[in-house]
Amino acid sequence: MASPAVKWITSHLCPSASIEQVLSDILTGTAVAVSDGSYFEQYSTVAAAWIITSADGQECIEGGGIVPGAIQDLNSYRAELAGLLGISVGFQCLGAS
Repeated sequence: MASPAVKWITSHLCPSASIEQVLSDILTGTAVAVSDGSYFEQYSTVAAAWIITSADGQECIEGGGIVPGAIQDLNSYRAELAGLLGISVGFQCLGAS
């Protein structure tokens, strides 16, 4: 895997022991990618997580992290977009971009 271009979204990067099926499924268009983001207003914190799995769910690469930003820019939209960014960065790390 390549080093991520956006470090904060992969602060908790974790691939499965093998990712060969993930790579194959990306190439055939059958891989599954999902993300989620959360805004914790009481803590002025935004976090996001994402996962890219093989079609059978046996292999994956997942990551997430705390989303940076000024307090006035933190909201649920930023959280959800950060999750989508994580998927893009995950593809980049896999060399599948």
